[in-house]
Amino acid sequence: MIAIILIGLAAGCASALMFASIISGALISLLLFYLAPLPLMVAALGWGPLAATIGGIAAAIPGVTAYVTADLPAGKHVITSQGEGSRLEMNTEAGKIYYVWQEVKMGMLSGGSKLQLVAEDVGRKGVTESTRIQANP
Repeated sequence: MIAIILIGLAAGCASALMFASIISGALISLLLFYLAPLPLMVAALGWGPLAATIGGIAAAIPGVTAYVTADLPAGKHVITSQGEGSRLEMNTEAGKIYYVWQEVKMGMLSGGSKLQLVAEDVGRKGVTESTRIQANP
């Protein structure tokens, strides 16, 4: 039983690390992003579904959280991301801070995302729990 738990934890950590590489923006990280579930599948096939379940829980605990900042002029703006349904239209006012939350989803053939405007208290809390990354100009 200890072996199954250790295998599950190792598979979960490997999967989480492969998924987290997407933040780097490197081309190889895209391949690692799509191969991230592989350690969990190997654990399930080799040691049973319990090992994969433990690994899945271990992979989900750390989470990948990051944020970018942008100064936008007042007016209408459209924020987009990769995938269908990842378009957010918003009107900004001068001097006001807006928080947009992006949920990344794995698909069969390609990943996608969902963009939402969130309340200021939710956005501030998310920023304090995240790491800032640089946006491409």
